[in-house]
Amino acid sequence: MVQRWQWTLAIVMLGSWAGCSGSSKQSGVSTAGSAGAGNTSGNAGVGNVSGNASVTGGTTSEGGEAGSQGDGGSSAGKGGVAGASAGVGGTGGVGGMGGAGGIGGIGGMGATAGGGGEPGPPPPAPPTWSCLPSLYGDGVCHCGCSVVDVDCFDRTAGACESCPSTSCTPGACDGVKHTDNAVCEGAPSRWICEAAHYDDGECDCGCGYWDSDCPANEIGACERCDSPGSCSLYECPTTIDPVNIAYCTAAVPPEEWSCGGAAYADMAYCDCGCGARDLDCSTTDIAECNRCSLCWSEDCSASVDPEDPTHCIPPPDGWLCDAEHYGDRVCNCGCGVRDIDCDVSYYCFDCPPEGCTMGDCTRLDPMDNSQCIDP
Repeated sequence: MVQRWQWTLAIVMLGSWAGCSGSSKQSGVSTAGSAGAGNTSGNAGVGNVSGNASVTGGTTSEGGEAGSQGDGGSSAGKGGVAGASAGVGGTGGVGGMGGAGGIGGIGGMGATAGGGGEPGPPPPAPPTWSCLPSLYGDGVCHCGCSVVDVDCFDRTAGACESCPSTSCTPGACDGVKHTDNAVCEGAPSRWICEAAHYDDGECDCGCGYWDSDCPANEIGACERCDSPGSCSLYECPTTIDPVNIAYCTAAVPPEEWSCGGAAYADMAYCDCGCGARDLDCSTTDIAECNRCSLCWSEDCSASVDPEDPTHCIPPPDGWLCDAEHYGDRVCNCGCGVRDIDCDVSYYCFDCPPEGCTMGDCTRLDPMDNSQCIDP
């Protein structure tokens, strides 16, 4: 009986010892969501919430895994929420530890924008640009240069950043026309013609500065070259410089001119009797002649041919020598008619061979140097 009781007691105690620690149930492991993939930007998935540990001595739940890096994504995946702490263990059981949170995934980097290309060369200056060609399209709005600079955001004076020394208003832009910054309100400071002729609708040349009315820097564009004050004073094109129509060049006399190059187009005298018309003579009226150095009298009205001011009055009838010897400032003898130059000096300086002397002044009549002594 006693022995039976002892066996019963042993079985009960063995059962109690076996029931002290129940088997733990491991909670499911959660995994963080993967980051969304995308060419532009995918949002990362949110990690799943980890399972709770078993009430009885369960092991710690594992935190969700970190979201993987998105391919070009804008934000990283969120880590899973840590598992709840383990329940109270049974007798002698150890409580489960809290699950570790998932590590956030790293967001994908955005694509790098493509770099800009190399800037091209500035555009060439238009033919009517009156400032230095290098200033056109150099990144600065230059005004008063006869053409609106490509760098100006509009054509008003408010766009001006510079007025070069070669502009119509050097240094200061206060003279630029308010509605058109290519020109000035009045004539430029270097304009030498009448102020009213600047920007009046007619292309004036030889005025010291480019007229905004001229469509191109070409002589063919000139419409008026003899404006009062112009360096030309003659009809177009005459002495206008073909390289820069704002200026003049030295006039080249024609082959027929016989009065010396310095006298031709000297802007001082209307020379007559020189074999060709002087540019200083605006008409063919003999009254305009104020110098006739090759004719036989300084009084041009008496010595210049009224029908043709480019020549002197021909020698009188009976003149045997060449016509150019008459009134040439040399007393020519033996020419059949007294030379007008011999009125100043009776002494014979020359006996032309075409006269009666045949070049030998000893044959002259001492009483009349226009005649010869008979052999």
